[in-house]
Amino acid sequence: MSWSVKVTVAIVIWWMLFRCVSAKTNHSVGGSTGWDLASDLRAWAAATTFYAGDNLVFRYGPSHDVLEVNRSDFAACETINPIKAYRDGETVVPLEEGGTTRYFFCGRSDHCSRGLKLEAQVLLHNTTVKTPSSSGGNSRHSPPPPPPPPLRRQANSQHLSPPPPPQNLDRPGHPPPLQPPAFGGEYCRPCSGAGVSVTKLIGIDDNIEMMISWVHAAGLIFLRCWTFPAVIAFHLLNS
Repeated sequence: MSWSVKVTVAIVIWWMLFRCVSAKTNHSVGGSTGWDLASDLRAWAAATTFYAGDNLVFRYGPSHDVLEVNRSDFAACETINPIKAYRDGETVVPLEEGGTTRYFFCGRSDHCSRGLKLEAQVLLHNTTVKTPSSSGGNSRHSPPPPPPPPLRRQANSQHLSPPPPPQNLDRPGHPPPLQPPAFGGEYCRPCSGAGVSVTKLIGIDDNIEMMISWVHAAGLIFLRCWTFPAVIAFHLLNS
């Protein structure tokens, strides 16, 4: 696979992910029956989640209109001072701000009192979905679950204490040398065996011996951590 094909595939995947995250939804109010007395708008709103950036699409005939009102006018079906009035037959209302509730009803005759009304709770993304409450009422929320109890401390703390370090019997008066970590079940101490190490035979200090051991251990870590990814990357670049 050439570099140009790989770059093209990466750009297409990134663009698809961006569109999925930033996609907006157009909600056709009332579903297939639209903005009409035959629609069960309360059930439709309860089954629909409205997010900031979505659009409400009202489709209706000449015998209906759409009025956006405040909460008190919505509860009383008051048509005198609407926030906005629409009568074009296909109205698109953007839901621009999350964390708010929008109220709509039909201002013709007694259509509002007969159920041609909509309460839409607009949520921010990644928030808990709330079920729209009845007109003029407050929805009940269940109390949050109690926090988990704190972890009990173990009564016997002696099991958690590390074992005492071994004493160096060969060189009294000197602290014991630090032991390097084990990798794969074996210690990375150079030239270790039955008897005294070679570095002690030639008079090298314990600190230098420890430094050599750590360099050896670092080399093993580098080989184990990077050999396999390097082979995979080499095959991918040459495929």
